[in-house]
Amino acid sequence: MPKTRLLVVEDNEKTAELLRIYLESGGFAVTVAGDAAQARADFGLVEPELVLLDVLLPGGSGFELCREFRAQRDVPVILLTARASERDKLHGLGLGADDYVTKPFSPREVVARVKTVLRRTARRDRGEEPEAPRRGDAAVSLDGLVVDLAERRASAAGVALDLPPTELRVLDVLVRAAGRLLSREDLARRAFGPGWDGAPRAIDAYVARLRRKLANANAGAPRITTVFGGGYRLERAARSPR
Repeated sequence: MPKTRLLVVEDNEKTAELLRIYLESGGFAVTVAGDAAQARADFGLVEPELVLLDVLLPGGSGFELCREFRAQRDVPVILLTARASERDKLHGLGLGADDYVTKPFSPREVVARVKTVLRRTARRDRGEEPEAPRRGDAAVSLDGLVVDLAERRASAAGVALDLPPTELRVLDVLVRAAGRLLSREDLARRAFGPGWDGAPRAIDAYVARLRRKLANANAGAPRITTVFGGGYRLERAARSPR
């Protein structure tokens, strides 16, 4: 059985070698790149099934590479960085990263995170995402915003929204609960099931991206509001008086 291909992008040779040893011991095929240019080349050659990506790299930003890689393929990305601020974490998750590991880290923890993300990706690719409690799989709509999980597509006033499966499921829950306040935990449970093992702040990143995409698609689309300390609510856009 072929091994799962990983691309490790890390400029510190000792850290990269340590990750390679532990990941290969975990049964993975590992390619290591030490800078942004080599990472771009290896990404095309190796076609990795997951990327471990350092944020600070010679010749480029790991954040920018994350954006590029996710634009090319729906490949899971785990960011590795010593920058532990919440803003940096949310920025990385907002670019499409699946997880965020802060240095210094345990190599065993990284291997565990890799396996967790790959399991979640495999479930999604097989159509076996945890079921959220919802009223069937029929498409739902609100003020021209249409979400169709079965067809994996969404649109606002006829304008297609480019949404990965995670954002699509979050938007589906928000539309079905339109007008009701949902906590971050409730939104995650409804979208991904009670056993969801994603990064705790990932929901914030998904909502931020959805909010931006809805605004770009149609100014009249329903909007997602944030209630400080409470969660999120999808609200109808304000109507102009006739």
